Amino acid sequence: MKIGRVEGKVAVVIGATSGIGRAIAEFLAKEGAMVAVTDRKVERGNEVVESIRKAGGTAKFWKLDVSNKEEVERVFAEIAREFGKMDILVNNAGIIGVDKPTHELTEEE
Repeated sequence: MKIGRVEGKVAVVIGATSGIGRAIAEFLAKEGAMVAVTDRKVERGNEVVESIRKAGGTAKFWKLDVSNKEEVERVFAEIAREFGKMDILVNNAGIIGVDKPTHELTEEE
């Protein structure tokens, strides 16, 4: 049964090519969201988009390395141009690094 709470919304899923991220992207698309699938893994990203489209959903892939500030800015600008808005952000990227709160990290870390 489709609930429809995300119908017509634009969802950006970071880290969407496997596991929890892929499941979230596919679920949001099934529920009617347009999904921006993002990850560093291009082939897997295209597979996720194809899976969503075959199921009747709307999705597009962007290669994104969240450790690169300029790439993040470029990709988010492209997503906004493509879909006209962004309603939902799922930050599912995993980065191994310094063990401290995110807001205290420097760009280099």
